[in-house]
Amino acid sequence: MRGNQISRNNTLNSEKIIMSKYVGIDTSFTGTGFAVKDDTKPDGQQFEFKTIKTKPEDFKDDTDRICFIRDEIIKSIPENAPVVIEDVFVGHGPSAGASLRLALLAGCVRAGLRDKGIKFTIITPTMVKKYITGKGNANKEVIMMTVFKKFGIETSNNNESDAISMADYCSTGKTPEAPKKKTKKVKGEVEQSLKEI
Repeated sequence: MRGNQISRNNTLNSEKIIMSKYVGIDTSFTGTGFAVKDDTKPDGQQFEFKTIKTKPEDFKDDTDRICFIRDEIIKSIPENAPVVIEDVFVGHGPSAGASLRLALLAGCVRAGLRDKGIKFTIITPTMVKKYITGKGNANKEVIMMTVFKKFGIETSNNNESDAISMADYCSTGKTPEAPKKKTKKVKGEVEQSLKEI
């Protein structure tokens, strides 16, 4: 973790925990982005972040690698800090295999957080992009540049900039809106609708 060590002490007011630290996580096999925002620190010093890097040759199999990433994430989270995790993009065709492996990693991390009693919220990649840049289709370079302009932070990769964006989002207390479900009409209903026009 860059900068000072993250304190694991939280301020108590009566019996209510006052949140001051917020976590953003962008899971990846090669480099998971992890960031903590500390609202008690002045602007320019609020974020601490890192990349959890792994190589396949360092592990017996994917299971060992996944568990290592999960454990590194969990031990890095300050006590009582809420967490925001980027959802997995499900690809098709040639990218389907990579999407499946990433989904296994994300599922293991979420299960680990739940078992530890750590509260987390899942947001889509589009929501992360729209929150930090104002556009849901912004590319990685734009997100990294926006993080630099907004917070004065130069990240070494897009996973770190995504994690910083999510930690900042987490600090707002916003709740992601549930995606609207598209209703499909069966053939009979469509034909009936056409008759009534």
